[in-house]
Amino acid sequence: LEHILKNSLVGVGPFFSPDSPEFKHLKVLEENWEKIREEFLSVQQTCRFPLLQEVEPSQTWEASGNWEIVLLRVYNVDVPENIQKFPVLQKILSSFTDVPTAMFSVLKPGGYIAPHCGYYNGVLRYHLGLLVPNQPRPPARLGIRVGTQWSTWSKGKAIMFDDCYEHEVWNETCMPRVVLFLDVVRPLSGFSRFINDLFLWLMAFHPTAILYRRNAPILEMAPAPCSGLRANHAAILRPQGQFAQPQRA
Repeated sequence: LEHILKNSLVGVGPFFSPDSPEFKHLKVLEENWEKIREEFLSVQQTCRFPLLQEVEPSQTWEASGNWEIVLLRVYNVDVPENIQKFPVLQKILSSFTDVPTAMFSVLKPGGYIAPHCGYYNGVLRYHLGLLVPNQPRPPARLGIRVGTQWSTWSKGKAIMFDDCYEHEVWNETCMPRVVLFLDVVRPLSGFSRFINDLFLWLMAFHPTAILYRRNAPILEMAPAPCSGLRANHAAILRPQGQFAQPQRA
């Protein structure tokens, strides 16, 4: 919305610096990223994570079954069956007043999220890299395009962007990419801040938000001797060099 951009305290994007003073409270996530990753891997051992289309059957961005999500909070309403499984993260999220939506996003090898645009620019998208495949030249095989700019992920580091710009995501590596995915309320001035807060509060009662929360609970299953991300965890963590910093055009 035009009035949102006019009153934005952090500019118009498409990318934003997580180190900006307006987002300094989010630094605690980067400081605890390894604990958050370990919680995720532990839960992954005993639970099946839903595909995006199982949560939102009408979506068309990723139809190949390569995108799993673990919803923790949807428009300021926690998904208790899920978030309680991640006590470290739950405690951190409970300290935020500007994070209406939170989830884990798992893009499997070969996953591709087609170009699409978000619906509302009163929030900014935050990704914290938890499992990031090592690959030589990001973002060629693993990356995200937002508008006309490109970036990728690094373990323990965040990127932020406005998802109302057309964006697409790809993982052409042989490992899954896992990020902590948040919507963060856009810092605004004047009356726009009040309108934005009211809109986000009302969205908790929207049929789509209710559908998401109803379909969100992850399913527990019998432990397997070697499964999914944990099986790949050692390979991902092997010291094969670090990514270059995210590249932006």
